[in-house]
Amino acid sequence: STIANGINHFLLKQGDFATVELQRLAETEPLEILATGMPWGAVDRANFSGLSFVVSDEYLDEARPWLELFANGSFSDLSLSRAPLSYQIDPLWLERLRNSTQDSWLRDLHIAVALTESGDVNEPKRLFLRSFHTRPSVVAARCLAILQTSTHDAWEWYQRAWTVAFDDREEPARDRLIRNLATEIAYFLQGIHDYPNLNTFIKALPPHLNDLDAILTSKIMLSLVHDDPTTAIAMLNDTSPLGCFPTIASERWTLMQWWFTAVEKQANATSPVERHRARKSHPVPRNIGCPYNNYSAAGCTYW
Repeated sequence: STIANGINHFLLKQGDFATVELQRLAETEPLEILATGMPWGAVDRANFSGLSFVVSDEYLDEARPWLELFANGSFSDLSLSRAPLSYQIDPLWLERLRNSTQDSWLRDLHIAVALTESGDVNEPKRLFLRSFHTRPSVVAARCLAILQTSTHDAWEWYQRAWTVAFDDREEPARDRLIRNLATEIAYFLQGIHDYPNLNTFIKALPPHLNDLDAILTSKIMLSLVHDDPTTAIAMLNDTSPLGCFPTIASERWTLMQWWFTAVEKQANATSPVERHRARKSHPVPRNIGCPYNNYSAAGCTYW
């Protein structure tokens, strides 16, 4: 219709104006930079288009290896001396990694990570293993752990990763690696119900890791396994920041189930009536969830 054609013509004119105006703004040097974003859009743009760019100091350590690979086709000695802080899994980056003539543990590691993300198993295992033997790294050992087909073999590689994490005291990312690995190992041992190794692992941890949710929940689980409901109740009812459990999220139902198990054990409740009375007389504390919902409800102080 005439009206529709008129509207379309108007929108096209507005679109042309917007394009010209946006192009003008893009070419205008800013008078003041209010904030600098993360570099990954520029990194990918460089990889796709070949355009050079500058990365702010804040993100330089994360982006440096990719700048080097883009510019030189290889990683510098500095990058080869540190654990990577970022990974690329795009096919174009994988192609750039494969085309690099540098034979290094870091190149093998990055190729293996990209292939693992695409669902491959055999070649990543081979490359992670070669990377680990060239230069032992937490990431290679951890990735080998998750690619194993048996929990026994996975535990062996987790232990190697844990040893490496404490060996390299000069690694800038050491603390982050240790905290993340401690969390993953604790949840791994919880998941396979390996309570003896979980108990040994927890007891040997440095004190500064005791605030991790994975460690706190491991201690609660072990308390229940060892028939120590008093300790479990105290930890689940903790009103300090340690009783916040911020990373548990929707799995707070598990915390509530542990609470009910603990109060039943403490009351020596055996029959359904006794268990019901124990639960009714000891409602779920609000720091772990609402007694009338699974993980959130009006009135629960944490949520």
